[in-house]
Amino acid sequence: MISDINVKTKGDVHQQMQMAIDREKRQFFFKHRLASGLIRDVEVFSGPIEIDGRKLLYSIVHDITARRYAEDALQRMNETLEHQVVERTRLAEKRAAHLQTLAVELIRAEERERQRIAQLLHDDLQQILAATKLQVEGLCEQIPEEPILKQVNQWIIEAVDKTRTLSHDQKLSQ
Repeated sequence: MISDINVKTKGDVHQQMQMAIDREKRQFFFKHRLASGLIRDVEVFSGPIEIDGRKLLYSIVHDITARRYAEDALQRMNETLEHQVVERTRLAEKRAAHLQTLAVELIRAEERERQRIAQLLHDDLQQILAATKLQVEGLCEQIPEEPILKQVNQWIIEAVDKTRTLSHDQKLSQ
């Protein structure tokens, strides 16, 4: 009798058999106990048939224990992979946030350096060049026939203009 190997109660087995007879359900999953005492997972396809006027219930039973183990292993692997994806996504997001913080810090450092250079050009170099220009112009008045002084004065004027432009450009890029 099927209830001898099915681990469900006789009432549960009878109820499942009635569902198969009434064609309400054709596929069932059970646990069967072998003569050795081992429990195996089985898939059962059942339905009513009539032979020589007798109504019978046929069943085709497949041992799916190995398939269940494989499905369970696959489920565990999927859960492990999903956990790894979550962890790696969290790590990637953390690294992206850190990179964004570093990028902001780099931009701020660049802005500070531009400001420092602009200040240096304006406060120091331009003042030195202006004082040098005044001194050279004084020399040009004292020694008007010296052409090199006029050339040096022209270079100083160009240097003042270039430092003024650089200083202005540094302030604009901030």
